[in-house]
Amino acid sequence: MKNLLLSVFLFITASPMWSQAVAEVYSEKDLQGKWKLVTYREKSVSLDLASGKATIDEPIEKTIKHDEVAAMLRTNLESEAEHYQEGYLDVSGKNFKMFVHENLNKGTFRITRDKNINQVIVGTFKDKTKTTVPVKFKDGRLIIEQPYTNRIFTFERIGE
Repeated sequence: MKNLLLSVFLFITASPMWSQAVAEVYSEKDLQGKWKLVTYREKSVSLDLASGKATIDEPIEKTIKHDEVAAMLRTNLESEAEHYQEGYLDVSGKNFKMFVHENLNKGTFRITRDKNINQVIVGTFKDKTKTTVPVKFKDGRLIIEQPYTNRIFTFERIGE
């Protein structure tokens, strides 16, 4: 019985450490350089900036009762493509500049983990306000989420 209790105790205490150990770990070095915005996603609609074409997630598109509504969602986002095509992220040391849709945000950042052990970027701006956003890499691309606005920005490194 003691062995069973000891095993359960070790499992409970070691599980969080194990999950953190196997989770992907990114550093400031991984973010360095200039990145071009290649995909902008808002809610369930994605805009491919190379083609300028918008797509709606299939499960969502199936729930839209009128084809005109789906076409309007795509057309609205496609009409904004030129504003996103100049989007970039420039990271140097602990400083960043992010330009998207005619808005330039700049400040300093640090990488940390949230309460769910996900890596996040904490950005601090000139006025001392802060924002925390999840960050991950997939297929060599940097993905930054803004959960509070349902927006996802996918960047590709320039010059690699």
